[in-house]
Amino acid sequence: MKHMKKSVSIFMAAAMVLSLSTTAFAYDKQKTAENVGYEGNTSTSYVNVSNVISEQTNDSTLILTVASPAKVTFYGTKSQSISKEEIIYLPDSTYSSDGKITFGDTRVATIFDVQNESTDSDGLLHYESGNYVTLSNAGIYEVNVGYSGFFNEFYGFWVDQFYIVVLPMATPTTSTVVVNDMLFSFDAYTINGNNYFKLRDIATVLNFTSKQFEVTWDNINKLINLVSGAAYTAVGGELLAGDGTSKTATPNISAIYKDGAEVSLTAYTINGNNYFKLRDLGQALDFGVSWDGTTNTISIDTTTGYSE
Repeated sequence: MKHMKKSVSIFMAAAMVLSLSTTAFAYDKQKTAENVGYEGNTSTSYVNVSNVISEQTNDSTLILTVASPAKVTFYGTKSQSISKEEIIYLPDSTYSSDGKITFGDTRVATIFDVQNESTDSDGLLHYESGNYVTLSNAGIYEVNVGYSGFFNEFYGFWVDQFYIVVLPMATPTTSTVVVNDMLFSFDAYTINGNNYFKLRDIATVLNFTSKQFEVTWDNINKLINLVSGAAYTAVGGELLAGDGTSKTATPNISAIYKDGAEVSLTAYTINGNNYFKLRDLGQALDFGVSWDGTTNTISIDTTTGYSE
């Protein structure tokens, strides 16, 4: 039986991570339930996972990165049915765009959309072929599949385990955005209820204000530098309109420094661009951020400091 590892590293192709939309390159993956056959029989059971973006194997552990929603379906013959079907949500585990999963301690059983089961004459549990669950919420899931024979019940033999990472969905922000009472159009997204903007777009609209800041990229150390008070130098492509479609978002792990000190900012990579949580930027650079639910308006104010 495979045991959970505290850290599993995967090295994913950058092009795969940086250029994915909701449906681009997504495919179905059939995962054979290996070592599940009873007393050496070859198993014909398998698990099908939809909307897969990429897959990696590390230390014999399969990790599938999928776009939401992903359907996970269990299949098995009557004589060699999958008698252990388990998907565990790992809410305090984390995934980063360098392919690293760090496991926490919390484990929550996932409720299946369809799960039919029966007990045979020997008292062994069997599930019907075609049971499935749809994973819509972003996060990390552990999948356990096995044959519930004598040795499995008592010693845990013949359980196959793999992981599914459901990437969050980024939907285009529909709110009006004003900066110092001037209307601007941004290619911005809402992820898990928060608004995310391109770093260079924010630097552009704050240029020549009291909250201006410069953005540079340190390619040697792979980090982003912010210099508060310095004028922003445009690189091209700022404030370009988006295509209005939802996309998958990959957590960005580039280190970020402000005035020589590292800062913690939540960021995602979407189609090769880095998007930062607006309130994180407001707090780090001390500009005002407010929300008017009545008019569906996001306001950025450089004449005030940041407040919760």
